[in-house]
Amino acid sequence: MRGLPQLPREVSPDGREIWDWAAKLSDAVHRADRARNLRADIAGIQGRCGSCAKWMTKACHLERNVNGYSRGPSANDPKCGGFAMKAGSADLLEKWRSELAALATPLNDGEGLS
Repeated sequence: MRGLPQLPREVSPDGREIWDWAAKLSDAVHRADRARNLRADIAGIQGRCGSCAKWMTKACHLERNVNGYSRGPSANDPKCGGFAMKAGSADLLEKWRSELAALATPLNDGEGLS
């Protein structure tokens, strides 16, 4: 994993350099985990029926009643050609993208996530 801090070359008798390194390592691992989760969330919200403004309405062809039986709910179905992202999902997508961009910026000592 890129962006991990290097072990200190010299350590004082009290070992504070090791503790500083461990704190930086913990931060880098947490940032990488959050970035991975955000990428998965972004991919999911862009490609799933539940993010569509037509979902759970009569306008959604996946929710229609066929021969007396309902086909839905279709929240986890892949999006169709009539997909139109609802406003709340678009706002959430933008929030996640900006958070992901912030996570990719360099840390204090020049490290960043990719």
